[in-house]
Amino acid sequence: MTSVLQKLFENGKIKTYSKEDIIIYEGDPVVHLHHIDSGYVKVFNFINSGNERIIFIYGPGDVFPLTTHLSRRQAVGNFYAAMTDVQVRMIEPRHLEQQLKDDIDKGEMLINYAYDINQQFFQRIDILSVNDARHKLVSLLVFLVQKAGSGTSLVHIDIPLTHQDIANMSGLARESVSRQMALLKKEGVVQDSRSLAIDPVRLRKMGEDLAITT
Repeated sequence: MTSVLQKLFENGKIKTYSKEDIIIYEGDPVVHLHHIDSGYVKVFNFINSGNERIIFIYGPGDVFPLTTHLSRRQAVGNFYAAMTDVQVRMIEPRHLEQQLKDDIDKGEMLINYAYDINQQFFQRIDILSVNDARHKLVSLLVFLVQKAGSGTSLVHIDIPLTHQDIANMSGLARESVSRQMALLKKEGVVQDSRSLAIDPVRLRKMGEDLAITT
């Protein structure tokens, strides 16, 4: 699927962003669709306290804000910013539609991709409403391993994250994150909390115990 998405954007304009650069502002119209060649992009908004709440992460091979465009909404509902240095390829939505016009297979592939992303997005929203801190943090780690993990016997998350970043993603206070990470480290799920090295077998087992869907 990734190779097909890349092909759709192969003639797109290449643009790079530095970490923390805003790529799309909340309320912007969908002028371009972005395919991530490298790096990670966060989707976030602000809660009543003024703190940032990270809702979702896009990584290499992902396209955004595709679901906004396909839903025909007039404006983007959140902010999009670079979590790392990022390179994207940009095309106008009409150029994507032209490529799909006479290619049913590509159109079906894109719809399936958008559906999968939407499901991941809704799962993240659901987790933010859960009250249990352990459930929230384990769910987030499962998501991060799937989205930005590398390695097999020990998985490293390819995004530098502080406990405050994790708090922003899990909807917890930083102090709660620190306590839960210490417990997960003691249980062997997290091998290194500073660089987020994770034992995937123990994490999977804990996710199953908590009935976390993947």
